Amino acid sequence: MDVRFARVLVAMTMAGMLAGIGACAAEACTSLTFRAEDGTGIYARTMEWGASDLKSEMVLVPRAMSFSSALGGGKTGAAWKNQYGFVGVNAAGLPYATDGMNEAG
Repeated sequence: MDVRFARVLVAMTMAGMLAGIGACAAEACTSLTFRAEDGTGIYARTMEWGASDLKSEMVLVPRAMSFSSALGGGKTGAAWKNQYGFVGVNAAGLPYATDGMNEAG
């Protein structure tokens, strides 16, 4: 087999495999980061869960609200108060935001 032909064959096989991988449905989130001319960072994210209905509800949380983490088995972990108010969405009726933005951006 000619070396040049073998290289072309390998390259075409790899290209076909990569094209096939790209055609698969993805169920993942996408995140983007941008840097403005003044140096400010901008972050954006999507929640791409395919055909799943997350039953999301909008939540509005004021400043200085008390939170605590759950460790399971009825145990509580860290406790804190948020410095900034925020708006977000939950998922599946859970009592926390899965995505959102605070008032400072």
